[in-house]
Amino acid sequence: WFKVMLGQEWPEFWRFAKATIISEYIIFVIITSIIYATSFFRAWKKEVTESEKIKREALALQYKVLQDQVNPHFLFNSLNILGSLIDFDTQKAKVFTRELSLFYREVLQLKDRDIISLKEEIDFVKRYIFLQQIRFGEALQVDFAANENLAGMVIPLSLQAMVENAIKHNEISVANPLKIVIAVTDDHELIVENNLQPKPLYEEASGTGLQNLAGRYQFLTGKEVVITKDNGYFRVILPLIMMADQTSITQ
Repeated sequence: WFKVMLGQEWPEFWRFAKATIISEYIIFVIITSIIYATSFFRAWKKEVTESEKIKREALALQYKVLQDQVNPHFLFNSLNILGSLIDFDTQKAKVFTRELSLFYREVLQLKDRDIISLKEEIDFVKRYIFLQQIRFGEALQVDFAANENLAGMVIPLSLQAMVENAIKHNEISVANPLKIVIAVTDDHELIVENNLQPKPLYEEASGTGLQNLAGRYQFLTGKEVVITKDNGYFRVILPLIMMADQTSITQ
């Protein structure tokens, strides 16, 4: 327009339209930046949402695996114990059968719950320990120093997994009894501790079970499960989920 219609050269055009062109360029950059920023944050939000969905699906799968692992070997051993009891103690066999059925019924009831009360978990693990003590007798000693009425929550089967881990990896005999202590500290921490007496010729433990538990707990609550081994004792410390944590989990 300036060149053809008005016959003006570039220096004259630039002197006349400089401010307008610079202003238009700045506006163009601002509008383009807003469009790209909006597009970026929409894509980022979508990616984060999909990532969280994948994590939750993975968590659900891991939890299902945990439930399925309660436990083929445990069920196999329980059926063997039941077969033995039927031969020499029918009444005890009936008690064992009832407790075993109640144990697996509770496993099914817990499968759709993210967290349960400490009392529910302790009641559940007591039934598990009862079944194990029928198998091991006085060689398995469990001491509860936990206040069941404490207003704390845990991930279902977490306490049971810690007790099962102790039973699985340690020698249990009358000569070398396995002693497990379950306690709750004033800092609302659930502690499971046992004396270390690894099974002879037992394959080195991978720690996968406890690592998965710690990962699920970290994902759901943002808190860590502390695992230590010293002075002949193995200890797992699990922070209880308190009411404020429960609100954040629900949200």
